[in-house]
Amino acid sequence: MIGIKVTADISKVERLFDNLRKDQVPFATALALTKTAQYVQGELTKVMDTAFDRPTPYTKDALYVKPATKQVQVAIVKVKDVTFKGNPAVRYLFTGITGGTRNLKGFEKLLQRAGVMPGGWYAVPTSAAPLDSYGNVPGSVIMKILSQLQAARDSLTNESAALKARRNRNRTTGRYFAVMPNTERGKLKPGIYERLNFRASAGKGAVGTGSGSIRPIFIYSQKAPNYSARYDFYGMARRLAAERYPIEAESAIKRALETAR
Repeated sequence: MIGIKVTADISKVERLFDNLRKDQVPFATALALTKTAQYVQGELTKVMDTAFDRPTPYTKDALYVKPATKQVQVAIVKVKDVTFKGNPAVRYLFTGITGGTRNLKGFEKLLQRAGVMPGGWYAVPTSAAPLDSYGNVPGSVIMKILSQLQAARDSLTNESAALKARRNRNRTTGRYFAVMPNTERGKLKPGIYERLNFRASAGKGAVGTGSGSIRPIFIYSQKAPNYSARYDFYGMARRLAAERYPIEAESAIKRALETAR
């Protein structure tokens, strides 16, 4: 789990609680903790704009708060670790927080399962790869590659010999094709390439083939991409929580007094 717990330290605001009945203290404390955690969440989200290069809306929606209750006097700011599609935010934010190498992405695992990418290797976008406004290869392109290479999820389930033969033919004649290490394919590096219309503009990174042009979209690498720590999630969260809690505690106590029966 990537997250930080916000707990109560009432030593700095203890005098404020003197005006509360004993049964009001848990309510005020839980409210202050939850509001503090929400403030930390908002500030950590803002920092993503400088910590990362053009973070996507999905990335900026990666943090959430588990609120404190009267029974559990702890609020938690966490990174989402579950998603219905794609990679959970926790998988790629982890390297931004701690540094180091990243895990294999979902589409890399699918390529390897389909036998069109060496096991344990990584797919690194090239300078010729199409990018969206956030600097990533668009998901639509990834899906087309997986489909063309017959590597999409469930595409290899219960296939017959005939389907397998057709799949192999499509891999060599379609728009996208994969080059594996130690194969006879001219001087092409291992990776995924796109065939371009010979009469159309080849665009950046295109390589003439005589009967058309191609461009590399991903190059396969045995070396895992390495990242430096650039998102001080824990340090900032602790500092912000310590600064904010007294403010939220005072506000929560006032609310408790105003709503007291």
